[in-house]
Amino acid sequence: MISAGNSLIQENGVPDPAYAIGEELAQLMESKYDTKYVGVGSSVVDDDEVASVEVAYKEIPLALDVMTYNWGFAYFPMSWSEYRVFYNARLRLIDTSTASIIAEGSCTTESEETDNPPTYDDLVGNRASGLMAELKKLSRDCAQQFSTKYLNM
Repeated sequence: MISAGNSLIQENGVPDPAYAIGEELAQLMESKYDTKYVGVGSSVVDDDEVASVEVAYKEIPLALDVMTYNWGFAYFPMSWSEYRVFYNARLRLIDTSTASIIAEGSCTTESEETDNPPTYDDLVGNRASGLMAELKKLSRDCAQQFSTKYLNM
């Protein structure tokens, strides 16, 4: 299942929601805290160590680290033809001068239950446009959770 999911993501160009969440939060921080948003970093940190983020982004005072833990979709237990999308992420705001975590938290969210949930074809058809639309909603939900619970915005 993981291999098939990875293929679906790659073949359809489904972006990792962590980037959109990070960008939204950085822009909110810029307006609320008078910080300067310099864009999404180009360095990829392959481990989960704060020190690695500090080394990769030492030129900037604060690094907003958003990481996707888990995402996907599954059918409802009582309705095998109807699906929901789920998403889990972690946020860390890192002071790169001290390699310390200023704020940290996680987000768990899933598609709202509706009277007309999507089918498998609704999600993956048309280059996975349904899946991307659901992930966009969930990324906004996580950004909202992160901003209010952990960043005081």
